[in-house]
Amino acid sequence: MEANEIEYDQVALVDVDTMVHWNCPNFFEETNNKFSAVRDIINIGWIQQSIDGYQDMFPNVNLDWTNYFNCGFVVMSKEHKDWCKSVTDFYYKNDDELRRRQHETVKKGSDQTPINYMITESQHKINLMNERFNHSHLHLRGVLQDDLLWKTGWVWHFNGFEKTQRNQIMKQVWDMIKDNYETE
Repeated sequence: MEANEIEYDQVALVDVDTMVHWNCPNFFEETNNKFSAVRDIINIGWIQQSIDGYQDMFPNVNLDWTNYFNCGFVVMSKEHKDWCKSVTDFYYKNDDELRRRQHETVKKGSDQTPINYMITESQHKINLMNERFNHSHLHLRGVLQDDLLWKTGWVWHFNGFEKTQRNQIMKQVWDMIKDNYETE
């Protein structure tokens, strides 16, 4: 942001497999300028296995699955800049090991659980936001039919199903709702 001389107070990081509802409330007003994310409790087995699979990299951190958040939607403020640098430094230092765990051993991703560990061990408080701001695992929630999707979530996260289906499902949803975004 600074390199491009962009003034900001907060930034939102959203996964590429998300869509934001056309009438989504201003989530920046929901953060209290804290590190903000949505609790992830849909697949507790996946979460606990991932926590266990990365525990040895964070031996002094107790990460409880009941506080685990999904990284598909995160809001941070300027006060998190140094912490973000520590995350990128961690990844550069451990990229081979993180890829090995993602593809060979843990098989639960390489970013979400380490980020949960890192923010938990930091001095930053976590603000857990309303689930509607990261409406994930849509197929498990039974909201991919009719108009339930836009009635029940503000940021839709197309995750948790076969990745080869993602683009097709996202396109189908976009084709149903795109008129809500187009201006004259």
